[in-house]
Amino acid sequence: MKKIRSSVPWEPRAILNRSLGFVLWAFLLPMVSIGAMDRVVLVTGDGDYKGLNDGAMLVNVKARKLYAGRGGAEGDWVSGLWVYDIETEGEISCSDEGVLPNSPEPYATAPNVGPTYFFRAVCAMALSADGRKLYLGLCGRKPEPKPLVVYDLDEKGKPVGKARAYEAGDACPDISSLLLDPKLGILYCVAYGAGGIRAVTLRDGEPTDQARVFPFGGGNNYTILPSGKLDELMIGGRPSRVGVISSTADGELMDGKDYNAGDSNTWLSLARVDHCLYFIMDDQLWSWTLDKDWRPVGEAVVHPNIPALKIMTGVHSSVYVVQGDYTQEEDPKARTLIGSRVARYQPDARGRLDKPAFLSETFDHRIMNLTVDESTGVIYGSTWPL
Repeated sequence: MKKIRSSVPWEPRAILNRSLGFVLWAFLLPMVSIGAMDRVVLVTGDGDYKGLNDGAMLVNVKARKLYAGRGGAEGDWVSGLWVYDIETEGEISCSDEGVLPNSPEPYATAPNVGPTYFFRAVCAMALSADGRKLYLGLCGRKPEPKPLVVYDLDEKGKPVGKARAYEAGDACPDISSLLLDPKLGILYCVAYGAGGIRAVTLRDGEPTDQARVFPFGGGNNYTILPSGKLDELMIGGRPSRVGVISSTADGELMDGKDYNAGDSNTWLSLARVDHCLYFIMDDQLWSWTLDKDWRPVGEAVVHPNIPALKIMTGVHSSVYVVQGDYTQEEDPKARTLIGSRVARYQPDARGRLDKPAFLSETFDHRIMNLTVDESTGVIYGSTWPL
């Protein structure tokens, strides 16, 4: 097995707060360690397969597994799922049986799509409430005829059997974000280019052909996450828009409302801590206050001293930001990224961010996505080579 390098932890921190979201899996999580450490572990790839570790990631806390999606393109690069064992100190290792390339096989029967002709990646993940099914959302340069992939997991979190692939509603070519409602047995899917929001009904955890399509947002939705209200969802999309949409007791989505965050044409990836929404626009971190009804109020505010490449939140009420180092050309457009690092901010009562509570070393990779082990505070980052 190959060990994956990590940064040296700066100091132990007592983390007592968790942010509960739409999927309430508290019974799956062990008690948060009082001496949890801020630390970064990078997923840089191992095994005999070439690929880009830029996909979605997810920690199975109970089973001590890290699921990492990989992107692939033409030639011998492959996409798929990599399953890592999380060890005592947060280090990760992957055996040969944890490498699941082409999950599932590319569809040679799709129009103009050969087995290795097009780029595809695992862009979204969700874990069932009982920890026995893993859902993957695929996206690529060519449409995926069945972009929703399901793996069965054993009691140790290891994928078993053959992956199954499903459609996600009429003419849905990609999935960029997944949100599971375990109580209703509904998997919500969004993707840029795919019209509206897809609600896939699950039966015993398995997708059915009963996928309802709600037209909200057209083809400009990018991320989906829970609002502070259990009967509402939040959508991030383009151009720089935040959508709030209500749902009925059986998961039907009602009319929603769009809020304009600014003049940029950015696809917004949203993150929320309590009554404050965070997102990246034009490589800067922005925040937007939410009122008592969890709706954006006033204008979004930029944090000028916090450059940002990627953002996530929801764990221990913190905001995690990927920041970059660049060459120093006078023309900003000519600058080249030469490294990236992770900063964790603890918002104050008004959502404002001061200096980071944790700042990692700078890595010679571009950190593409983040996930956090809620039981230890260890941060995992998928990477793109520089």
